[in-house]
Amino acid sequence: MIYLFLYFLVVSLFLFSRNTAIFRFDQFSTLSWLFATFLGSTGLIVHKSSLSFETIVLVIISHTFLVTAFHFSHVSTVNKPRHRRIDQISFNIMIYCTLIFIIFALVRSAVEGNIPILSASYNIEVNRADHWENSKGGIDRIVQILVYTSIPFLVIYPVLKKTKFLTIIYIFSLILTVDNAVLEGGRALIVFVMISVASVMFSVRKIKIGSAFIYAAVGLFSVYILASQFYLARNTSFGSNVEGYIQYNCDGGRLAAPVKAMPLSIQSLSLSSCYFSTPLHSFDRMRRDWNKRYNGAYNGGIIFGDEFSEAREEISNYFSSKRLAGNPWATSVRDFWLDIGYAAPLAFLIVGFVAGKIGKLGRSNSPTVLARYGLLGSIAFMMPYQSPFVLRYLIYSIIFTYLVELMVSLVLPYLKRTGSPRNPIRRHRSKSFEKSQLI
Repeated sequence: MIYLFLYFLVVSLFLFSRNTAIFRFDQFSTLSWLFATFLGSTGLIVHKSSLSFETIVLVIISHTFLVTAFHFSHVSTVNKPRHRRIDQISFNIMIYCTLIFIIFALVRSAVEGNIPILSASYNIEVNRADHWENSKGGIDRIVQILVYTSIPFLVIYPVLKKTKFLTIIYIFSLILTVDNAVLEGGRALIVFVMISVASVMFSVRKIKIGSAFIYAAVGLFSVYILASQFYLARNTSFGSNVEGYIQYNCDGGRLAAPVKAMPLSIQSLSLSSCYFSTPLHSFDRMRRDWNKRYNGAYNGGIIFGDEFSEAREEISNYFSSKRLAGNPWATSVRDFWLDIGYAAPLAFLIVGFVAGKIGKLGRSNSPTVLARYGLLGSIAFMMPYQSPFVLRYLIYSIIFTYLVELMVSLVLPYLKRTGSPRNPIRRHRSKSFEKSQLI
């Protein structure tokens, strides 16, 4: 693992030594890999064996292809100015969809007799089991769909021209989105929103040093809550079987001796850290034993739903047979490898090319462009852990922004011109910002 850490450290220093905007896709993806390999090198979790040479080489080649494709695609992409009314109407549609999500989520809470967040947080483990058992169809299904349409508004809110109306919508939407995540007993949606917001804020706004420290403190506190306290609340028996949980969730690993003497909250933090440090070990294990290929059905789960579900079940059975967690994070390299084997780096070329095309910012950006940019930040963060094509919260939200633009473009010729359209996004940075994207 230390060799991968050194590789990503060198690549990170190279990318950030250039005059580029913060949180570009290639930079953020590299930082996430650096974080994962750093955790794997700390020795908090001790694994039975080191990574194989073949796995290390495959990861390095895949990431090199991703960064290279992104760079050439990003440099050659030019943002074309659009009719301002497209941006204005697109923003209004985002607001209306968020309002619809709020209404249905509040109705669901009223029907179930829940107080958003508070009721779900009271006993996360029990509520999670009840939710998965009873949430089939009906209004809950509608809320699960509508949450995809509310995420883009949450992502761009920090750079909006604030009004009381937007602030109220934001507060309700944020509370109900977190409530939805807590009901499911998962942390992914909360993390995705946090990272997407950070991607937008730090890329299009000048952040003062004092504010940066505040954001960092809030981020660290949030990580502690999600990684430790949330996990303990979701798994109440963790304290009575720490080693069992570690072995099961961390690919057969065990806690390092110094960590065993630490408080339970620190031990749960170590377990949560293995979600980031263990995927490569899970992939290494699978690469030696697994021969089946899904020929696009795994990463194409949005289209091939049944085949994807069958693949997940087969993978779950494989790990369960070894008394390990059924569906561990196992890197985007593994996910592409499951479909096309050792041609997986070619998939990284495609991801890098597409990210370079749609992850372009300028001096005056539309709400949908900014939302996609933030969502790409989350996809970049997850590259060491999962393929972007299985991250449905993010993929569906990105698709939604394109559907909004398409719908507005189709109806715009039939709309009457009323007043002078305004861009809801605050003007950001300087003229040098757009130039910095090209370097």
